[in-house]
Amino acid sequence: RNTARLEEYKNKLVLFPRREGKFKQGLIPDSTADKLKDVHQNSDKHLMAKPAPKLREKPVKITKEMQEVKAYRKIRIEKTNQKWKGKRARRAELEAEKGK
Repeated sequence: RNTARLEEYKNKLVLFPRREGKFKQGLIPDSTADKLKDVHQNSDKHLMAKPAPKLREKPVKITKEMQEVKAYRKIRIEKTNQKWKGKRARRAELEAEKGK
């Protein structure tokens, strides 16, 4: 999101050269003479559109079911399962071959 916004900013950006006729090169090079012909300085406060802020959710009363859920433990178990998924599948495969 932010990179797209910055790229859009760089495309709209017009850099005036410090010295007349000497254009600098680089990540954001100075604008060429033909781009600078009919350009005036932007006095608008909001040059780039900011993304719309996310609205907060209203407070919710915590229920007994919500309290009983062990969220951290559930996340840790899922991470562990994801980590060992391949090895467990391989081990099951080898045991299936052994059983035949």
